[in-house]
Amino acid sequence: MEVSSLADILASRQPEVARICALKLKLSTDDCAHLFLETKKFLWLQARLRIESKSGAQGLPRGIFMFDALQPLDEMWHQFILCTESYMEFCDRFLGGYIHHQPLSLVEHYGGKGSDDELKATVRGELVLQCRYIANHLGPDTLEYWYKGLARRYATLCPVN
Repeated sequence: MEVSSLADILASRQPEVARICALKLKLSTDDCAHLFLETKKFLWLQARLRIESKSGAQGLPRGIFMFDALQPLDEMWHQFILCTESYMEFCDRFLGGYIHHQPLSLVEHYGGKGSDDELKATVRGELVLQCRYIANHLGPDTLEYWYKGLARRYATLCPVN
C-alpha cells in the first residue's frame, strides 16, 4: 500500500469533479477547481496518516476530523465520492486504497465517554495533534488557510455559528 507524492496527486486530473461541484454547490468552476486541489491535499494527508498509524508511530491524531472550518473540504469530498468510478480509481492509484468517509465529529466519536470537561479536553488535544500533523506535512500556510481562509472563501458551505 503506497501513497503517491503530493505533487503527482495534485497534478492528476478529474475534470468532471469540478464541473459537478459547480453545478451542485453553486460555485464557480475556478472556485471548485481550487477547492478540489485542497481536498486532494486532505485525502493525501488521510492516506499518510493511515500508513503512519499502522506503523505504530506515536503522537498522531486519531484522524483528520472535519472541524467546522474544514466544512468546504468535506462538501467537496462528498462531490468526489459521488463520482464513484473516478473516486475509486483515484484512491487506488494515488492513495494506496479507498479512503472511507466516516461522518462522525469528535464529539460524536467520543460522546458519552467521560464528563463534558473531559470531552472538551479530548477534543482540544485532538485538534492540537491534527494541526501539528497538517503543519508538519503540508506546511503552516496550508494549516492557516484551512482553518481561516477556507471559511472566508467558501462561506456558503460553512455551518452557521
